[in-house]
Amino acid sequence: VQKRTVTVMFADIANFTPFVEKFPLESVMLVLEEYLTAMVSVIEGQGGTIGDFIGDCIMAFWNSPLDQPDHAQLAINAAFAMEQKLKTWNEIWGKQGLPPIRIRLGIHTGEVLSGNIGSPVKMKFGVVGDTVNLASRVENLNKFYGSSRLLTDATYKCIADKVICRPVDKVAVKGRKGETLLYEPMAMEDVQDQKELKKIAEATSKMLSLFWEQEFEKTYELTEEHLRLYPHDEIIGSLQEKAREFIYNPPGSKWDGVNRMDEK
Repeated sequence: VQKRTVTVMFADIANFTPFVEKFPLESVMLVLEEYLTAMVSVIEGQGGTIGDFIGDCIMAFWNSPLDQPDHAQLAINAAFAMEQKLKTWNEIWGKQGLPPIRIRLGIHTGEVLSGNIGSPVKMKFGVVGDTVNLASRVENLNKFYGSSRLLTDATYKCIADKVICRPVDKVAVKGRKGETLLYEPMAMEDVQDQKELKKIAEATSKMLSLFWEQEFEKTYELTEEHLRLYPHDEIIGSLQEKAREFIYNPPGSKWDGVNRMDEK
């Protein structure tokens, strides 16, 4: 077992429980098998190692056991490729009368203990540590913003020049010291509509800066303008709700802009 800096990804199916309850178990198991096979193929194609399956959730990591200097970029490549692959499978499942599957992705880069983990009876190669826990929590935080993919500032610093990202929030997760700045990876830098995406990223950054400066009315006005152009932007919708709340209930001069998440 050794210390390694890795990038960890958690991928979970959104609203999987209602799907399980609505359809026959045989259909659910078949879809799950097809889904996991497709996603594992994409992850391994991008050099990732599958660490675990937790129900319908996949945990994967990069830069262990082999050295992968661009491990953060490989994880982002996998995230975008997984969503593309899922579009194809959703078309197939749709023809079978099944609803589309949407996934939530959380990515974080940091130090772990890596190696053969377990007991003398059963061991497997894996990674453990706070980095793994935070990646899992980041995946779950997508629920609060209506987003599909989130990464931490630690991962963002590794890929900022190759991926268009926008800031989402400053959070402190339950049971963990310190704050984490969340980003949404929007697309690769060479994507066709990069100008528009960069414009959205800059606008989001401006709105968040005003929000953190307690300029809640200005923030609200800008979110109104933005949502007229992009009515389905749930990240900005979430920011608008918080700005509205603080206009009527200001957080006070000691507020540090950190969103403290009490749920795990």
